[in-house]
Amino acid sequence: RDTVHPSAMDSLGPVSRIHQYWFDENNKEIKNQKHRTYLSDTSSVSKRAAYSEIFNTVQTRLRNMQDSWLSNKADEIQSFADRKDMMKFYDALMTVYGPQTSGTTPLLSADGTSLLTDKEAILKRWVEHFDSVLNRPSSINDDAINWLPQVECNLLLDEFPTVTETTKAIKLLASVKARGSDAIPAEIYKAGGPTVAKKMAELFHIIWRKEAIPQEFKDAPLIHLFKRKGIHQVCDNHRGISLLSIAGKALARILLN
Repeated sequence: RDTVHPSAMDSLGPVSRIHQYWFDENNKEIKNQKHRTYLSDTSSVSKRAAYSEIFNTVQTRLRNMQDSWLSNKADEIQSFADRKDMMKFYDALMTVYGPQTSGTTPLLSADGTSLLTDKEAILKRWVEHFDSVLNRPSSINDDAINWLPQVECNLLLDEFPTVTETTKAIKLLASVKARGSDAIPAEIYKAGGPTVAKKMAELFHIIWRKEAIPQEFKDAPLIHLFKRKGIHQVCDNHRGISLLSIAGKALARILLN
């Protein structure tokens, strides 16, 4: 992590999300200089009338420009939906609506009797909610376990992960996905090529030998997405998403394979 992250930052820089805007910077009619002329002599009736005229013209032009941009975007989004290209569909929606607004949304208390507005109280409510959802009691039926057919141990599964297996696991990682707390996306590991794959295989060898997984592979920051059903203030109307380390996902992929 301490090598890959700064190397990627030096080579690529941080991600920049540019919100497309409907305003045309090159429109000469809107970039008219009569406003400056009017401000230089506000007592002039003729200049005020000229400014008022160009102001009305600009307002009309701006409305037409915005309507045209939104209409074209609507056609583009519909075409993505028709082709079932969900990635471009949601990207286009983000272009129109922009990034999600930051802030803390008020939540109802567990019993639904009060509205929580304090940030600490809201975070505590989320902890309480996810603790009850994710930590459900379970029981083991020994009879069911005994019914399972017994097979010989496959000792091949105990061998160290190879560079080939690691390379395959990296290639199978899904792209354009949210990254974990280390902020390293799957695309970085893919672009790293054989060098990164070799170093990751060495890391997995250490994990294998010590029989201990790094805590960062197990930590999963939780975010919540509104299901767009019911009211926003109820925790049950949100879906929890775990953001896991991509390197940990590569190891999990090796185990799965």
